[in-house]
Amino acid sequence: MQDADVIIIGGGPAGSTCAGQLRAGGLDVLIVDKAEFPRGKLCSGWITPGVLDDLKLDVQDYSRERVFQPMSGFAIGTIGGPSVRVDYGRTVSYGILRRQFDDYLLRRCGAR
Repeated sequence: MQDADVIIIGGGPAGSTCAGQLRAGGLDVLIVDKAEFPRGKLCSGWITPGVLDDLKLDVQDYSRERVFQPMSGFAIGTIGGPSVRVDYGRTVSYGILRRQFDDYLLRRCGAR
């Protein structure tokens, strides 16, 4: 049996962010996940500037050894057909690898 003030099931971004907030409040937090981190994660690989702000992500620290690709536009079209380019003139998203992102947040939160 595990003993902690709070036990969180799942070490993804939501679980690790919640754990970090609880740790900042002085609680002993244990995260339980069926996977061992870093884990493979097959899903979207981008975050917005708002995510950086909400998670108080240190961009210099994060991007030092991880994929972090600013995106300011995209192209859309069909295979073999014409495409349209959209340029926002500012960074609207960052390409990341979820394997790296999730592991970073989990280690940063300080939970067991």
